[in-house]
Amino acid sequence: MSIKDLIEKNPKVLDGTPVIRGTRVPISLLRHLIKVGFSDKVITYEYPSITKDKILAFKELAQSGYNVPKTK
Repeated sequence: MSIKDLIEKNPKVLDGTPVIRGTRVPISLLRHLIKVGFSDKVITYEYPSITKDKILAFKELAQSGYNVPKTK
């Protein structure tokens, strides 16, 4: 999954904050949840719009050096 397939930046969605495509979940929140140890299962339970495939793709993207912007 490419960055364009995974991350969306739209001024009409959370004022242009980068989100996981098809959701209103900021990528900075997903990064934080992973960093503090939330399991994929808990994340998908709490945020059903985020699939396990999207979580895995995000983790691969982050490990490849993608710089996840911090929240404002």
